[in-house]
Amino acid sequence: MSLAELNAALIDAAALIDAANGDIALLIASQIGYTKVVQVLLDAGVDKDTRNNEGNTPLMWASYKGHTEIVDALLAAGANMEVKDNDGKTALILASLKGHLKIVQLLLKAGANKEAKNKKGRTALMWAIYRGHLETVEYLLEEGANMEAKDNDGKPALIWASRYGNDKIVEKLIQSGAIKEVTDNKGDTPLTIAQDWGKATTVQLLLKKQVTVRAMPVAEDVAHGAPVASEAPVASEDAVVATATDEDVYFSSSSSDDDDDDE
Repeated sequence: MSLAELNAALIDAAALIDAANGDIALLIASQIGYTKVVQVLLDAGVDKDTRNNEGNTPLMWASYKGHTEIVDALLAAGANMEVKDNDGKTALILASLKGHLKIVQLLLKAGANKEAKNKKGRTALMWAIYRGHLETVEYLLEEGANMEAKDNDGKPALIWASRYGNDKIVEKLIQSGAIKEVTDNKGDTPLTIAQDWGKATTVQLLLKKQVTVRAMPVAEDVAHGAPVASEAPVASEDAVVATATDEDVYFSSSSSDDDDDDE
């Protein structure tokens, strides 16, 4: 860093500190992407794991926003990768749900727990599937992410991929050895979920993979939890990190439950 760049960073850092009171300046700089300011603040001894009211740390914000250099700087400074926000999400989960592959790679190479779950039991792999980030899914699988881990509703990766009609991910999971006849807590399988949600190409793919056909739910089964075939809206990408955000309003409930309670 040149002297001019250092002076500019110091001025920016001072302005942030004046505006935000101390350590919170690091949160702001990490969110916005002020790499040089982040480094100045870290060098000055600012708390690298400071948190806001939602439990977000600088590493979480940088991971969520895709600021690779800031993530690298925070990791070099010893930022805690396993701390969770108020929703239970870690930096790896946030990077995975946004599909920031380079950051996912950085975090895993630094030793992040790839099986960490949020309050609903969803892992980084599940979140990457939810958002359809094939490359991130592939990398997590290469690094040994557990395909058969289940969330609190008993849904593993293949059921989530089938629910959202992510055929390339369904294919990848099956090729990687995912259990095709796996069931969730209500007895639904990848095939029945794909059928219920009208994912025709996914149904065809699963049948091609010789998945057993089960009888479809009849009217009286609705009380037992048969899903209603309707689509959830696509969530905003600018939702606030770590609370019950717009982007996980649907994902916070199972395909057969519409409980929009906070995760």
